[in-house]
Amino acid sequence: MSLSAAKKRDILICCIAALLILCAMAARILGSPEGAPGLGSMIRNGIYMGLTAAWGVSVQRRIIQAQTRRYLIAIALLMLLWLTERAIKYEFNLSAASARRLWYSYYIPILLIPLITVFTAMSLGRPENYKLPGWTRLLYIPTFAFMAMVLTNDRHQLVFAFPADAEIWTGGNAAHSIGYFAVVAWTAVCAAGTIIVMIEKCRRPKSRIQWLPILPVALSFVYTALYVSEVKWLRLIAGDMTVFQCLAIMAALEGCIRCGLIQSNTGYDELFGSTTIGAQITDHRFRVKSASYSALPISLERMEQALEGPVQLDKNTLLKGQEISSGYVFWQEDISELQGVLDQLQTVQDELRDTGDVLKAEAEQRSYWLKITEENRLYDMVERQTQRQVALLRKLLSRLRATEDTEEARRLLGHIVVIGTYVKRRSNLMFVERQTGTLEAAELSLCLNESAAGLGLCNIKCTVRADMEGLLPAEWGNMIYDFFEAAVEMSLTSLTSLLFYAGEREGTVTAKAALCCHEDMGALCCEFPNVIIEKDEDGIQYLTLSIPKEGGE
Repeated sequence: MSLSAAKKRDILICCIAALLILCAMAARILGSPEGAPGLGSMIRNGIYMGLTAAWGVSVQRRIIQAQTRRYLIAIALLMLLWLTERAIKYEFNLSAASARRLWYSYYIPILLIPLITVFTAMSLGRPENYKLPGWTRLLYIPTFAFMAMVLTNDRHQLVFAFPADAEIWTGGNAAHSIGYFAVVAWTAVCAAGTIIVMIEKCRRPKSRIQWLPILPVALSFVYTALYVSEVKWLRLIAGDMTVFQCLAIMAALEGCIRCGLIQSNTGYDELFGSTTIGAQITDHRFRVKSASYSALPISLERMEQALEGPVQLDKNTLLKGQEISSGYVFWQEDISELQGVLDQLQTVQDELRDTGDVLKAEAEQRSYWLKITEENRLYDMVERQTQRQVALLRKLLSRLRATEDTEEARRLLGHIVVIGTYVKRRSNLMFVERQTGTLEAAELSLCLNESAAGLGLCNIKCTVRADMEGLLPAEWGNMIYDFFEAAVEMSLTSLTSLLFYAGEREGTVTAKAALCCHEDMGALCCEFPNVIIEKDEDGIQYLTLSIPKEGGE
C-alpha cells in the first residue's frame, strides 16, 4: 500500500530534522567539545534554535485545543530562551558576574518547563474548550519561590555555595547547597507527575497503550544519570545537557500529538481519501489537491461543465461541482439504482407492448403515480412546515462560505446543526403523524434531546425533560417541538442556557422554558397566542405554553 502525501511529508520532515541534528553533533565532535566560541558552536546553536522555533510554529498551526496550544507555545519559547542564554554565555566574552547571573537565569526555563508539561499532560484528551481546575495555580507558588531563590543566590548562597577565599565565583568552584537539591527534587516531582498522567491517559479503556510519548522522557532520565556519571563517550557525542533535554521535551510532546493524545487538525487527507463518495477538491486552476480513493479521473472540460450543471460521466455516474472558498469541489453520484429503475420501466413497457396487457399496466402505473403523488404531497407539507428553517440554513451556509474566521465558522456550524436537527426531526414527526395520527412520548423526547445535543455544540447549556408516557395526539407533540424550536431560533444569537420542560397534568399539556438571553421573546405571542412570558430581575425569561386536551393553540 503506497504512502499518502501527508505521511511522505511527515517522513521527509523527520529525516531533515534528524540530518540537522547529526550535522550539529558532527560540528560538536569536530569542533571544541567544551562549547568554546567558534564557527561550529554557532552552527550548532543555529540548528537547535531553528528546530525549536520551527516546532513552535508548527504547534501554532496544528493544535486544536486553545489551552494546550498556549502551553506548547510557552514551552517552545522557554526552550528558545534556554538555548539563547546558553549561546550568549559561551559565545560572548562576559564578565564573571554577568556569566554567573546568566547561569542563574537558566533556572527560569528549567523550573517553568516541567510545570507547564504537567499542565499540558493534564489537558490531554480533554474537550477543545477545557480549562484546568483552579487548584493547579497553587503549583506556581513553589516554582516561583525556587526561581527567586536561585536568582538571588549571591545574597544567601542557599543554592550554590562558593569558597570564602575565591576571588571569582563561577560554576567551576561552586558547591551544591540544600536549595539546589530542593530545586532538583521539585523538577523531578513535576517530571514524574507528567509521566504518571501520560501513562494514565495512554491506558484509558478501549485504547491501546501508546509508549511513543513516554520513551523520550525515560531517555531523558537515563541521559541525566549518564551525564552526572561523567561518561566520556556521552560527553563527546551528546555532552550538551540543555540541547538534549530540549530535544527530549519536543519529542515527548510531538509523540503525544502523533498518538492523538493532543488533538490536532491533521489527517484530513486520509479521512477524505477513505470516504466512499467519489470526490475531488481542486484549486481555481482545476489542479487536484485532494481526492478520495473511489474518485474517477475527470477531465478539465468535464469539471468546467459540472460547475454549470450536472454532467453524466457514464450510464451510472453523475458529476456535480460547487465553488468553495479556495477552489472547487467535485463529487460523483451513483445513479445506478435510478438507472436500474428506468431500465426496468423500459423493460416493463416493452413487455406490455408485446403482451398487450395494457389495462394491467395502467393500473400499476396509476398505483405508482398515486404513491408518487402522496409522497410529493408529504414532501410539500414538509417544505411548507420547514421553509423558514431551510431559508435560515441557506443564509447560514452562505455566511459560512464567505467567512475566513475559524471561530465564526465554528459558531455558524453549530447554528447549522441546531437548525438542521429540527428540520430532520420535524419531518420525521410529520411522517409518523401521517401513518398513525399519534406520537410516542419517547419519540418526542428523542427530538428534544437531539436538539439539546446540537445546542451543546454551540456551548449553550441545555436541559430538557418530557414528563409524558405512552401515545400522545400528534398535534401535542408537534406544537411542543415547534414551541421549543421557535424559542431557540429567536434567542440563538445570545442564548447561553436553556431549561425546557413538557408534561401533562389534569388534561392539559404544559410546555415551559427558562432562557438566559438578551432577545425579547414577546414576538412568540404572534405564533403561540397562549404563551405567557415572564422575566425576573436577573434577566431570565420564563415561557409557559398551555395546550388543552383537545389540542389547538
